[in-house]
Amino acid sequence: MVYAFTDALRTAYEGFKLDIPSKNGAPGEWSLPLSATYVIGSDGLILFADTGVDYRRTDPLDVLEVLERRVAAE
Repeated sequence: MVYAFTDALRTAYEGFKLDIPSKNGAPGEWSLPLSATYVIGSDGLILFADTGVDYRRTDPLDVLEVLERRVAAE
């Protein structure tokens, strides 16, 4: 999954001389992949999933909370 740049964001990146299409190897395509964080238990159960268009990653404290709850439940 990817998100497409808005015109304003594209203008900002161009102003910083950041050529996203050439970095992605896709001429003319102004998009970036969505960030994703998963916590998967040893039993294969997905305990936590977070994806979004926010360029920042998942807060590590959110992941730690999931892990602490899992340990407490065992």
